[in-house]
Amino acid sequence: MNDFFRHNMAGWIRYDDYVWKTAPDGQEYLIPAEGAKPNRYKVFDEAETLVTDALQAAMTAIVCREDEAEIHRAIREFVCKYGLLGIMTALPATTKFMDYDKVFLPKNILIRDEVLDTEQYLDMFFPFGRPDMSDPTEFEELKKLVFMYFAAPDSVPMATCRQYGERYDWLKKIFQDWMFVFFSVMVYSDKKSEMDADMIQDIQDGLSAFDGNAPTYHFRLYGGPVIVWDFHSLLLVLQMAISMMLTDPKNQVKFCKGCGRPFVAKNRNMKYCSKECRNYDDKL
Repeated sequence: MNDFFRHNMAGWIRYDDYVWKTAPDGQEYLIPAEGAKPNRYKVFDEAETLVTDALQAAMTAIVCREDEAEIHRAIREFVCKYGLLGIMTALPATTKFMDYDKVFLPKNILIRDEVLDTEQYLDMFFPFGRPDMSDPTEFEELKKLVFMYFAAPDSVPMATCRQYGERYDWLKKIFQDWMFVFFSVMVYSDKKSEMDADMIQDIQDGLSAFDGNAPTYHFRLYGGPVIVWDFHSLLLVLQMAISMMLTDPKNQVKFCKGCGRPFVAKNRNMKYCSKECRNYDDKL
């Protein structure tokens, strides 16, 4: 995967703290905490732990489906490590939607409307107000983000600014669907010879959680023409990374037989994420 996406625009912003906050309409949002500091990192440098941590949070969202507090904790813990998903830039047909009056949305698992007014769409991610350009501090913060994403559409720095937030019910839905897909692929791999056509179709229908937009690309000259992948959201990076790991026979994602956490197995026979888990299990 790292070789395939060697040239990419997949830097992302994460703040060092996030909090849950209830909007006037009663929806819960996860937003950067007041005074939290942003930093930019290269997503593909952390691709393996990004996927396994996402699946760990996803497993919590499924196993603890009746324990909302635990799901809140797991999602916030993941976001504190990697940042919000960038749902706002991942869903539209183009990340340049802020240049237009309307936003066009392909079929997705969160919003049924196919067309929305751009202002209406932005309001879904800024329930507590947008950056105040008359405030010197907020203006400087947004200017720094624009500089960090100098080659990206205007929507990208907006999706990583301090005022941006993502709804709890949407985040929970995304993580739960990822785990459903992961388990479905595992079950299919182990039991496909025992499945009838209806069972296989049910699994195929579940894979629709990964339908939607894909990263775009452009060409650059680095000693010759190369493809540079444009990832303008953490969500698209994650969906692509999970998809490639699920279909990679050499680097399969499994659950450790010892601690139960997901890990990337370097060969088909690996059952444990570490020597400690293997040794502990052998003593039982």
